[in-house]
Amino acid sequence: MGCGACRPAKLPVQLFPSKAQSVENYIAVWYDGLNRGEKTKALEKQIQNVVKVVEKFNDRVQCRDFIEKVTLEKIFLIVSDDDDSKNFQANVQHFKQIYKIYIFCLEEQSTDPNSGSYTSIKSLCTSLKEDAKQCDHDMIGYQIKGPTANSNRQKASDMHTQLLREIILSTDDDQMKELYQFCQDEYKNSHRDIEFLKELQKTYRSDTAVQWYTKEGFLYSMVNKALRTRAFEQLYFMRVFIRDLHKQIDKLKMNTAGKAPPLYRGQHMDNKEFDDIRKNEGKLLTVPSFWSTSTNLEQALEFALKPCNEEKQKHVLFKIDVNRNTSFSVANIRNLSAYQHEEEILFTMGSVFRIGQVERMSEGYLLIHLTLTDDIDKGLRTLQQHYKNSIMGTNSCLNFARLAYLLGKWELSKHFYKKCLQIEKDQEHLVVIHSDLALIELQLGHYDDASTYSTSIEPKQVTSIKENKTSASVLNNTGIMLHRRRSFNAAMQSFQNALAAYAAESCNNEELLGTIYHNIAAIHNENGNYKEAHDNIERCLEIRAAILPKLHPTLAVTYNCKAVTYYISGSCDKAIEYAQQAVDIDRNVLAEDHPQTILHTRNLNFFKNKITSSSQ
Repeated sequence: MGCGACRPAKLPVQLFPSKAQSVENYIAVWYDGLNRGEKTKALEKQIQNVVKVVEKFNDRVQCRDFIEKVTLEKIFLIVSDDDDSKNFQANVQHFKQIYKIYIFCLEEQSTDPNSGSYTSIKSLCTSLKEDAKQCDHDMIGYQIKGPTANSNRQKASDMHTQLLREIILSTDDDQMKELYQFCQDEYKNSHRDIEFLKELQKTYRSDTAVQWYTKEGFLYSMVNKALRTRAFEQLYFMRVFIRDLHKQIDKLKMNTAGKAPPLYRGQHMDNKEFDDIRKNEGKLLTVPSFWSTSTNLEQALEFALKPCNEEKQKHVLFKIDVNRNTSFSVANIRNLSAYQHEEEILFTMGSVFRIGQVERMSEGYLLIHLTLTDDIDKGLRTLQQHYKNSIMGTNSCLNFARLAYLLGKWELSKHFYKKCLQIEKDQEHLVVIHSDLALIELQLGHYDDASTYSTSIEPKQVTSIKENKTSASVLNNTGIMLHRRRSFNAAMQSFQNALAAYAAESCNNEELLGTIYHNIAAIHNENGNYKEAHDNIERCLEIRAAILPKLHPTLAVTYNCKAVTYYISGSCDKAIEYAQQAVDIDRNVLAEDHPQTILHTRNLNFFKNKITSSSQ
């Protein structure tokens, strides 16, 4: 229990999305029950020219366990033409992760010509290449805001997606070296991709982003996979390219006038994803990635009606109506695309649509009507704008660090803050970065590391800072660290010094002032000074309620502190009332596994259990 946003929690290092196996939308899993390792090494390298990640197994239990744990990619399963492999295939073919199964026979003479087996590595790789394209086209990760128990959290997730989008688009540098090095490391085993990378390095310019995005190579898959899964590290590396791509789309949109004709998109869709759309007519659908459509109905139908695994997938055609007055960028890229015959219309990332009627067509596909819209929840729009103002600055790396902190991803936030130390030259900014790193280490329970970052800030650095709010903020953060170390008197002195610095600097950052009062209240609670605790938390709430959006999670922190104050002063009913308000906000704007949500929910349940046990 506590008044802070959360107690220290050990969380795993997670620079990529949870359980991600590849930067691409697919991986190859090769089960070779005969264990012909040496014989297949050269073949494996050829497959890696098509599919970057190839996982080989000769133990069926290990292979099955691996398949079950894959959640963010589709699997191209390669098996041998022998009884053991056939039995294994029958055992796993129903898994939703498996996109297609390929029977690959190394001994041509033993293969039944009617079995559908691949008897050459060339034919196998040709099939893998075509299926990889289709998989990239199908793996979008549509986000639907429907009337479900998690609809509020889905709205919040969309808000965080839009914030990430804003951070990427605000990039003001042209640094591509990190992207090139990242791609060099990722694709070092693929001769084809390394050649693509070399050409990219030699010829890329900001006005060629669309051409490179549509060109056959890894960029299309990697960009959209990262956007779909919110892979922060990859998105940071790709920020310049994504910004350039968006700007090109936006420029073409601005040069286009008149009412848009209907647009079409054909694809295969997993049964569950289709059912989610079908059940939510009239609701909103967000596309987190860039989204390709066409004015050519026949071209779109070709994509929709390609053969698929009909036990797992549906043939789907989207028909999209576009109002050109929308704020989302959409443009005809036919003259820039590497595939001009597709008459491609490209939507920028994060576009939002209203789901219309779903029809079953006699030709064997399902027609989904969508309308591009600007409709966004007003409460979350206000909160999003507040976050945008408080998070975003001129340092892209720092922006990523702050957003990761907002999402409760402490290790990820620390990773970006430490990267900032290598980039930032401004002394005042470095002081703030060290101070914020100390707070992150506290959240992770690394007290010695927190102390190291805190003590690296010399007093003269704090007192010499002229930037509005900075020295008061550093002193406040120092107080938090002392509080966590249970040095209550020293913490109180630091918070009092923060108040004095705030007044001396004539700060106008009321959010910081509210935070200082909140922390003073927490110290009074620790010392048993409940009246003083009440007085300070009321000052805090008065300030925060006046300046923060109603759904801001910092208000939830305030309500939680009031709940704790009421509980330890003997008012359990009032504690439950305010704890419930805290949890209600958390459920609207934070993920279920966010440390703040976990803490506040735990406190509410604790108070309720106390009431129940005392009445028995």
